[in-house]
Amino acid sequence: QDMPDAPYVFLTDQATASALAAPVLNTLAAPTTGGTFTAGTYYWVITAKNAKGETIASNEKTATLTTNQEQALSWGAVSGATSYNVYRGTVAGEENVLVGNTASTSFTDTGAAGTAQTPPGSNTAAVGKIYYIWQAAEPISALAGKPIVAPANAVVIE
Repeated sequence: QDMPDAPYVFLTDQATASALAAPVLNTLAAPTTGGTFTAGTYYWVITAKNAKGETIASNEKTATLTTNQEQALSWGAVSGATSYNVYRGTVAGEENVLVGNTASTSFTDTGAAGTAQTPPGSNTAAVGKIYYIWQAAEPISALAGKPIVAPANAVVIE
């Protein structure tokens, strides 16, 4: 954007951008053969990730599998997400195995061992601070005690 000619330049953060939303798991399809699960009840949640972090867990889905089955999972895309982590557990609300990471909005859990890990307890997938840069005719000292509000023609840096 063009900025007016002025001798003073200011950079300030005026707002904190929101974090990624937690994904929402869709209804599970029926389990299919081809996996390595042992018979039992399993629970899944997913999280969305970006360069800054990871969201809290999605809603939980459960399925009862028989030996050598696998379970397909799907969810809606989260705006700003670059990938998704898939977590599994054998107790409701205690998903403690990271079984996959994918850029897709679907994943088939075959029952592979995975890695011991739980979803984060707080959302760290912030979009970041929004900074505004602008020029003004007055130095910052002349603005003391006045609210500093970026003008409409300020350049936005995310």
